[in-house]
Amino acid sequence: MPHPPFRDIDIGLGIVNPVNPYTRHPAQIAMVVADLEELAGPRFALGLGAGWSSIAAHCLAHARAGLAAAGRDPGEVDVACYIIFSVDEDGDAARAAARGLIAHYPMRIPDTVRFEYAGLDVGRMQSAQAGLRTASAENRPGPAVDALDDDIVAALAVAGTPEECIEGLKPYAAAGLGTPVLYQVLGPDRLASIDLIAERIRPALAG
Repeated sequence: MPHPPFRDIDIGLGIVNPVNPYTRHPAQIAMVVADLEELAGPRFALGLGAGWSSIAAHCLAHARAGLAAAGRDPGEVDVACYIIFSVDEDGDAARAAARGLIAHYPMRIPDTVRFEYAGLDVGRMQSAQAGLRTASAENRPGPAVDALDDDIVAALAVAGTPEECIEGLKPYAAAGLGTPVLYQVLGPDRLASIDLIAERIRPALAG
């Protein structure tokens, strides 16, 4: 039986975190990319990111300045971003589906920089962190996750009805994002969510 035409599918390597040169030296990254490009053909896209601990440095102005200094057109470089995403015809169901992943960040990551940039009150989020960690240690995370308010979900994810998600994605496009990577959980019914993305969300933003 013939294989599907996988050579027509682009390959993207999520994000390689370059802030730790001891484990990801630029020469090592270049060799890996060269190998993958040789195996897969000219369809491999390398993603580089600053890592969650450097979120304060995520400024497109820095990238544009670097491109200008190198004499390159900023339009040549696609800017992509992982976005926690969940869509459903029932907006409350979409937000509920995203809460577990959203809770992971305050529960596991100690910094509060992302909350400040998201416009959330740091003291409030530190209290939520403490509650989530205690609940996790006691093996009862459910109620603590469910207690995350809708405004926290809205600040840290794009979640809701197709129309709400379209509006939630527009600020990313306005900031210069070219490729949104819709990351987990997609929705309470992932296959249905993929259909909503393809049929209603993407066409509304493609223009």
